[in-house]
Parts: sequence; C-alpha cells; structure tokens
Amino acid sequence: MPPRPRETGITARNPRFPYDLEVIAAFELRTGLALDKGPVRESNQDSARIDAETGAMVVADGLGGHSGGEVASAVAADAFMEVLRSPEPAIPSARDLLPERHFAVVAGSGRLADADAALRERFSNLDVPEIRLRLAFLAGHAAVTREARRRPALRDMGTTLVGAWLHGTRVHHIHAGDSRLYLLRDRVVRCLTRDHTVLALLAERGLVEPGADHSQHPMRNRLTQALGGTEAPSPDLNGFPAAPGDRLLLCSDGVWSALDQAVLSGLLSRFDDPERAADALVSTAIAHGSTDNCAAVVVDLMQ
Repeated sequence: MPPRPRETGITARNPRFPYDLEVIAAFELRTGLALDKGPVRESNQDSARIDAETGAMVVADGLGGHSGGEVASAVAADAFMEVLRSPEPAIPSARDLLPERHFAVVAGSGRLADADAALRERFSNLDVPEIRLRLAFLAGHAAVTREARRRPALRDMGTTLVGAWLHGTRVHHIHAGDSRLYLLRDRVVRCLTRDHTVLALLAERGLVEPGADHSQHPMRNRLTQALGGTEAPSPDLNGFPAAPGDRLLLCSDGVWSALDQAVLSGLLSRFDDPERAADALVSTAIAHGSTDNCAAVVVDLMQ
C-alpha cells in the first residue's frame, strides 16, 4: 500500500484574525491530518483542510462517483476555508444556492434580484462568528452547484461537510451529512454532531433499536443532508466554550464507522502528537475493515 499523503502538524499562535474582528486568539493550535483512499477505492473522494492561522478546519466526503465526489469535496472544502480566511468574502448568488427547479421559478418571476439582495442583507454583519460560519458553509454548497452546472457530467455530485472554527475562546461548528466532530476532554470522548442519515432519523423516531449494531442496515449510508444536489441543505450549527487541552477530531465515516467508541477514544488519548493520532485513526480504521476513503483532522488547543 502506498504511503498516505499527510499534512505536517504545525503549531501557530494567531495574534489577530486577518479581518478586523479585534478578537485575540486564546489558544495555540497543534494540528495533524491524515488521508487514505482505502484498500478498495481507486481515488480519494475525501478532502481535509486546516488553517492554524485562522483556527479553521474542515473535512468533506464526496458523493457522486469516482470523479464527481473528488471534485465536490475539494471545491466545497476550499470555498469553506476561503470565507474564514478572507477579509471580505464574496456572498454567493441565489443562482448558485437555489436548486435548479426553484431557481427557474424565482428567475421566471423576476425576483432574482430580490433574492440576491436578501442574501447580502442576511450576511451583512460578518463580525458575528455564527453568521460568517454559515456563509462559509453556503459558499461550499454554492461552489459544488456552480461546478456541477459548469460540468454537466458531474451534475449528480455532492459532499458531506463538517467544519469547525476556533474564534476567541469558543469553537463554532457546522455540518451536513455523516462526517463527524468529536471532542476529547479530560480523557472522555463525545461526538458533537448528529448524522444526517435515514438510519439516524429512524433511530430518533424509535423505529430502530438504539445501541444495536446497525452496520449492515440498508439505510445507514443514505444521507438526508448534503452540499450540492437537488435540495438546499439545512446544516446544524452549534458551538461550545473551549478549554485548554481540548482535542478536536473531524473525520469522515470511513474512519468512525470502523472504530467503536472505546477504540476511537483510546487512539485519541494515546498519542500526544496530533499528527500521529490522525495517522493512527486512519490506519486502524483500515485495519479494522474500513473499505471507504478515510480522512481525519486532529487539532489540540493549547495555552
């Protein structure tokens, strides 16, 4: 098996965000990233990005076949990160956000300019971190739909996305799909996201047994939310106060689906170096039978 591409872990203090928010970063970040296409797939449709300067991180798991998924996850991750890096990020147009059939109705009624004006008003105050993070998510969605329109052969592509942003002393996070965010604090691991899958929806409604092994359930990979496609996604956006020593894990389902909670917790706790932790999570997932692409981002919050 060829060696996994990886991004070298870095340590950085961000004295001030690149846009004028007058927010002093309270933590140093130590980061690690690991990617692997796995033993079955011909390409890696997962994408991952970290920017220790801005405290931004993202994992996206592409959908839509060999080339489509790879393109979707990459353009979504890049667009997401660009909004959090840029002093004045662009506001996506309604053309790029509306599903095709809805766009035709809006454009035909002459209300497209009103829709664009409403978007500009909605995102007029990007000093509010939740607003900027939601814009980053929508920029990722717009990038996928725009690329699909430009390349008709990829019109069915889409991607999951889980992104987090350390802003001052809070971690804000947003996601759609089944890529996850975990928090390791005081040697206890918690999953902070809920899967947007049909199986998760059945569990919420009490239609499948909670805690049972659903690894072979036919609906376990059927998503109810994703970027791109025919429906505009409705992401979950949350946040929590960060604490010194927190360790974050963002990963695709190729990682978490192959590791039970005890193994995942043990790997996150065992390695002090976040790059080694990320690499161990990916390699262990494959050793435990994952046949999917794997992506893991591990970030430590240090003072």
